[in-house]
Amino acid sequence: MVRAHKMFRTSLLTALGGLLAVGLGGCGAPESPPPEPQAVPVRTEAVEPGRFQASLILFGTVQPASTVAVAVQGPGTLRYAPRFAAGLRTGETVGRGELLARVENETALRDAAEARLNAQAAEVELARTRRLAEEELAPAAELAQRTVNAELMGERLAAAEYRARQLEIRAPAAGRLVVTEPLPGGSTVAGGEVLAEVASGGVPRVDARAAAADRSRVRPGLAVRFAVPGSRGEGQEGFTGAGTIRAVAPVVSPDGTVRVVVTVTDATGLPSPGEGVEVRVEEPPREAVLTVPREAVLLDRGGAAVFVVRARNFKLLAERRPVTLGGRGGDRVEVLDGLSPGERVVVRGVAFLSDGMQAEETADDTPDDTPDDTPEDTPEDTTAGKNGEDDERGKGE
Repeated sequence: MVRAHKMFRTSLLTALGGLLAVGLGGCGAPESPPPEPQAVPVRTEAVEPGRFQASLILFGTVQPASTVAVAVQGPGTLRYAPRFAAGLRTGETVGRGELLARVENETALRDAAEARLNAQAAEVELARTRRLAEEELAPAAELAQRTVNAELMGERLAAAEYRARQLEIRAPAAGRLVVTEPLPGGSTVAGGEVLAEVASGGVPRVDARAAAADRSRVRPGLAVRFAVPGSRGEGQEGFTGAGTIRAVAPVVSPDGTVRVVVTVTDATGLPSPGEGVEVRVEEPPREAVLTVPREAVLLDRGGAAVFVVRARNFKLLAERRPVTLGGRGGDRVEVLDGLSPGERVVVRGVAFLSDGMQAEETADDTPDDTPDDTPEDTPEDTTAGKNGEDDERGKGE
């Protein structure tokens, strides 16, 4: 028993000594260096001068060639015709003389009703006097007086009815309505107030606005294309119709814009007068222009920048480079300053870079961290294939 206890104590001391030796040996071992950061997969493009056509997007309003005002002739309460129960709307087609609204004026209606009664009474008296005169019971002078009075009452009735009819608002010409300030039904209006205008045909024009900084890029004679706001996607698709810049205002407006007048040469897809439209100004093509894709450009408070890659110590490093941009055309942007021909800019993976990071050129458009959508063989499929082969072998045997 004593011997067994001694052997157990000896084994325990031996084990503890081994563990202590291992621990002391580990304390003396050097630490392993931290792993290097993984390179960001990118795609690059060499900057080379080439042919470039810049374009500029403006916003404007379609204006008719000529208009006729729809005005109220007298004061009263506005009541729209059934077709325009919700009010006059820009773009609605109207015919000449079509009833648009009425103005309720109690004085005019009362005057017309009174004149109608007076005219009817004068006609009754004239008819009675005429019968008496035929029976020689009324003198000729009385008949003449009754005749003059009836004619006078008739003229007064015609004048009152004319004034009442003037309170009917009808389209002065055929065309499309242009409403600047819609008025709801039931509004109180004054004589001479304009409710709308009728665009009565002719070639329309577009009044657009350009930023003061872009004034040098727009000038008479440049070709333009049109698009309804929100109807086109990214890039240049969705533009229809055509026009030419006719005039550019020589001064800048208080709001910091310059008026640009465009003559429409092709109205295909152009909205109705009074509605908004996008105007793409096409600048003349230029040669030997440095451009980069739009997705290569970073825009923040510090301005525009791109990432340029350079080889250093057998590594590809990304350098953030401030640039000065010029015009845009399609999916490319002109670079006026900050790049030199032959430099390579990052066009894919820009969002994952920062200045000085290591980059790695990839050959495809799919980032390395994008999951592959190609389905892989599952264990069940592999097993099924093997079982099928075994079955075939069994049948052959």
